Amino acid sequence: MPELFTTQEEADTRLLLHCAHAADYSRNIIIRSPDTDVFVLALAFYKDIGAHLYFQTGKGGNSRTVEVQKIHNQLGAIVCDALIGLHCFTGCDTVSSLYGIGKVKAMKALLSNQEHCNTFQRIDTTFTVTPDLYEAVEAFTCELYDVKDVKSVNQARWHMFRSGKCLERSLPPNQDSLQQHIQRANYQAAIHRRSLQKRPEIPPPVQHGWRMEGEHLVVHWMILPPAPQSVLELVHCQCKILKCVGGKCTCKKHKLACTELCHCTNCDNLP
Repeated sequence: MPELFTTQEEADTRLLLHCAHAADYSRNIIIRSPDTDVFVLALAFYKDIGAHLYFQTGKGGNSRTVEVQKIHNQLGAIVCDALIGLHCFTGCDTVSSLYGIGKVKAMKALLSNQEHCNTFQRIDTTFTVTPDLYEAVEAFTCELYDVKDVKSVNQARWHMFRSGKCLERSLPPNQDSLQQHIQRANYQAAIHRRSLQKRPEIPPPVQHGWRMEGEHLVVHWMILPPAPQSVLELVHCQCKILKCVGGKCTCKKHKLACTELCHCTNCDNLP
């Protein structure tokens, strides 16, 4: 059907485009999908589609049908509009999540402050993240880790480290890696925001939190080195064999060369 031709690459966004088309012929539409992305999009675009939407998910005894309008009315249009950005930031099909931070906690933080709703309404308007948007999302991230009156994740990491939370996975990402994460979330959210456009103009993902490694697109986790070179030179493994092998060597595991401080000898992992 020519009227359904689209350059949208994802099935998730095409579903919403098909719903908008079906709304011209039926006032009741059932979306059947196991994907949270689709449910979030249904909530966000409910008013634009202009039909009575139902979301059917699950299998067998776990199958259920949700009336989208009731949830939309309960949350409100502003919150539903902000859900696209929040969902991508907290983890979706193409963007990783923050370790140990679930969507329930993020949703509670969003509902607790109108400014957070305004922030995530803006996170997908364009494919470029502005400095003030970086700052707003960074402040929201600090709140997710229960660090009060701090708006810098680097400072939040320091406060948490001083309080005894020394494991990296317990700390928020540093500012460098968080900015890359925000770019990826914004890029995916901006694509979702254009779900009802047949031919959206979408730039390549490179420079938006991803990079090319040969012929492969890979996540660009951070720009800065993980630590100053002087610190990396002091890192050493506890290997008790002559040569470091496999994933047992902590140096190899973190893609670092063994140093003179390492316990191994005659190692082929020396610089």
